[in-house]
Amino acid sequence: MNDFINVRDPNLLEFRRYTFMGWIKYYPTSERNAELMERAAAYWLNFRMDARKARAGDFFGKTSKYIYTDSSMSIPDGTWTHIASTYDVQQLKIHINGQLAKIARVPGLACVNKNPLAISAKYFPTRNVRMNFLKGRLDDVRVPNNCSPAARFRV
Repeated sequence: MNDFINVRDPNLLEFRRYTFMGWIKYYPTSERNAELMERAAAYWLNFRMDARKARAGDFFGKTSKYIYTDSSMSIPDGTWTHIASTYDVQQLKIHINGQLAKIARVPGLACVNKNPLAISAKYFPTRNVRMNFLKGRLDDVRVPNNCSPAARFRV
């Protein structure tokens, strides 16, 4: 239950617009959130255990303002669900099973930093933080190559 994938090359993940997606089948835990993927102190795609809603967020603009949006629909426990988030320099969007579930307007560019990307957990190595582990299964997790020429991996 405390396993995750650590994508260690931070240069691979330095982009200002992005799409994250994957299939998730989760089961409730005592964690506050369950991560699909997160780059600590930058961007994330997860779901909130209390409301069972997907959440996408980032730190935006020159002041690194923390902005997130939650999907308008809940995600059922133990059911395969496709979750995606996109950021195009103006809007942060969440899609659930291919349907637009929420849009947030955002000021400024997305944050980049040297932290690794963690799949199925939050991992903040400089603070030795490991949390928000996913209890369940992931499939076809992607950061498509339209984000950055270097971001071409699949889990």
